Amino acid sequence: MEITNLQLGEADIYITRIPITHETRRKRETAAVRTLIDHAFGPDAQLAHDPDGVPYIAGCNANISISHSRKYALLAIGSTSPIGADIEEWREQLERVSEKYISKIEMDHYTASQQMRLKAWTIKEAVYKAAHSPGLALAEGISLSEGDDGRTLATDAYGRKYICHTTTLADGEMISLAEIQAEA
Repeated sequence: MEITNLQLGEADIYITRIPITHETRRKRETAAVRTLIDHAFGPDAQLAHDPDGVPYIAGCNANISISHSRKYALLAIGSTSPIGADIEEWREQLERVSEKYISKIEMDHYTASQQMRLKAWTIKEAVYKAAHSPGLALAEGISLSEGDDGRTLATDAYGRKYICHTTTLADGEMISLAEIQAEA
C-alpha cells in the first residue's frame, strides 16, 4: 500500500487508501491502519485503547489519532499534547444532520456551502477526539471561531481551547486536526 505523509500543525499525518478486497469493510480498515502503524512505529508496535477508547501505542509517549473514511485510513502522530484527527468526504447525510453538529450561533457561517459543513464536521470530530471527553456534544459542546490567521479555533464545554488545521486532498476528502492550545 502506498503511504502519503504530510504535516498539519505540529502533527505528522500518514494516509493510505483502504484496499478493495473481498474482506469486510472493517477488516480492510483495520489492515490499512495496521499498515500505517507499522510504517510509523515499526512492525512490533502494539496498538491499544484506554478505557474511553482513545488509541495509543503501548510503551510510546506519542499522542495518536486514527480516522478513516470510505476511501482512506489516517494516522496522526503528535508529541506534546493530545490531538484529534478526522478524514471525511462530503455526504448528503452531513446536510440532513447539521443541527447535531453545528450550533445555532454557527449555523449561518458553517452552512453556507458543502465545504463549510464538511469543515465544521471534521473539525468537531477532531476536537471530540482530542478532548478525550466521552459524551461531549458536537453542536453545543464545541464552539468554532475563525482566527485572524485563517485557522479555525475551537473551545470545548470545559473551556479547553484548540487550534485546528484543515486541508483538502485532490479528490475532495477533507482532513482536520485539532491540537490543544498551549497555555500562554
